[in-house]
Amino acid sequence: MIHRIVLLMLVVMAVSCTTPSFYAGQLVTNKTFNLAEGQEIALPVTVNGPIPAENETYKVRAAGFSVTASKESELIWGFAFAAKQPVTLTRVLVEQVAPGDVSKVMVEDNAASLNNGIWRANTSGVAINEDETPWLYEQGSTNFVFKITIQAEGEPDTVLYQPSIFSDKVKEFNRKLVASAGS
Repeated sequence: MIHRIVLLMLVVMAVSCTTPSFYAGQLVTNKTFNLAEGQEIALPVTVNGPIPAENETYKVRAAGFSVTASKESELIWGFAFAAKQPVTLTRVLVEQVAPGDVSKVMVEDNAASLNNGIWRANTSGVAINEDETPWLYEQGSTNFVFKITIQAEGEPDTVLYQPSIFSDKVKEFNRKLVASAGS
């Protein structure tokens, strides 16, 4: 009898350890990303893309780009996160830690604040061309990882890693949008 109970407990433990995780109805897997300075990190993704990074206090709402479609088209990165509880921000630093061999500061907000529980920031625009945005012209998906460091009064620093994956179709659409605006 004791052997059956122990066996049943082992089966239950094994099943609970291997139960798949789902997000928005899609199976979650861990994708390994190579970061600047030779580091690696595994982050959760689905077939539809990355899952928003979050902890008990914050949840990433945006880490992506938009393009202005005009003769002088620009690419602008936008970032946002929500605070799940009241906090007083003091500083937010967003760094691009992939792709590339060194991290690149995207946003440094030394007067960070929440607006209706949301922090938002955009980068300055950069020209869209093969010199300034070569990844937009490369074949295949491009994987970015952003390191978001959040400082709040009376709290230890919070670091969230947010992947952003841009498929070849997304890049092609944006190239065509820019091309049609310039003609």
